[in-house]
Amino acid sequence: MSKINVLLGILGVIVAIFAIFRPTNNPPLNYHIFTEPGFEKVAEIFINEVKNGNIQGANFAAYHKGKLIVNLVGGYADKETRNPWTFDTITQVFSSTKGVAMTALNHLQSKGLLDYDQPISKYWPEFSQNGKSNITIKHLLTHTAGMAIIEKTWDPKDLLENYTKVSEIFAEQKPSWPAGTKIGYHGLTTGVLVDNIVRRVDLSHRSLSDYVAEEFSFPYQLDLYLGLPLTENYRTAKFYEVNIPNLDMFTTGRKYLSIFLNLIKPGSLTNAALTNPIEYLQSYWLNNPYNRAIPDGSLMGFSNAQTLAKFYSLILSGEILNKEFAKDLNKPLVKGRNIIVDIEPSQISYGYFLIKAPHGGLIFGHPGTGGQAAFADPKFDLSLSYITNYHSLYGLGDDPRFLLLSSAVYDCIKNL
Repeated sequence: MSKINVLLGILGVIVAIFAIFRPTNNPPLNYHIFTEPGFEKVAEIFINEVKNGNIQGANFAAYHKGKLIVNLVGGYADKETRNPWTFDTITQVFSSTKGVAMTALNHLQSKGLLDYDQPISKYWPEFSQNGKSNITIKHLLTHTAGMAIIEKTWDPKDLLENYTKVSEIFAEQKPSWPAGTKIGYHGLTTGVLVDNIVRRVDLSHRSLSDYVAEEFSFPYQLDLYLGLPLTENYRTAKFYEVNIPNLDMFTTGRKYLSIFLNLIKPGSLTNAALTNPIEYLQSYWLNNPYNRAIPDGSLMGFSNAQTLAKFYSLILSGEILNKEFAKDLNKPLVKGRNIIVDIEPSQISYGYFLIKAPHGGLIFGHPGTGGQAAFADPKFDLSLSYITNYHSLYGLGDDPRFLLLSSAVYDCIKNL
């Protein structure tokens, strides 16, 4: 028995040595770049971010004067299987979906089918219940409608299986504040509200998902889905949630500590607005192909940076919306403290959030959870998008990687 024990001991040592000194099995660096002449600096920065591990899976793209000038992909769509991120990869863009949903309302207005100053109940009569008869389309576009919180639990799957049930829940909800008096991010309610309006205003009574597909995606060859078809899952990146809390909360992302504390605080406005449906906070649920198919215009959009940058370029050029209207979309309709995420100030135009551009002006578009961003600058006729599946803390258009790459684009344009 002693010889056996000795042999087992020797074997254990050999196994231990092999485990310590065996070659690492890290995946090789993956990136693919396209730049027009003069924008090579942007690619250099992107590649460096991939090499130093700051970008683990992402796509950054920019259009200038209607032309694709930068399209960069790097990292992995799925690190476990080493499925690389390619130009064909798409991923969930979370709240950047809202920029597309709000554009549908603006598109209907451009057709003369919708009036911003009219109450929502003019188009959706059941919505007038419980003191909502004075809430206008413009209130919805500017997140001042008071409909950020739905008290009755609802199931996202009912958007596919029992749409009427969800519609009735929203129609019965009492507003949380008088319309127009406060700004409060409608994080999980925008999609359903917009969808109900589109279904009633559109002459063909299409859903928001079908409207986006038939008015935007198909005509302009956009790789954009509101609710992902099962057939597209093979090229969709896996969602990796950010670890919260983390060090960034105490350095460059200090404002997010307050948001996080309010999110986990029962009874807070943030908790009430951003935890129903609770499924939207669960990564395993979001990675399920059947759940990805849910057509919620709040966060269930799937696309890539090249497509979203093109989408906003089409807005700037007057292809999707009136060109004169588009040039003023970076001018705020409302400005002030956002009571849901406790941010001061929020600046919002016709459904689009406004953030500062590297040149100091304002650009319009929509950020998304985890670093997603899609914005347009009328002054420079420039659109920019950063999309990732390895999420960061930053969800307000302030992801350091988006800002770094965007700043480089502006520098290149200035040099040209």
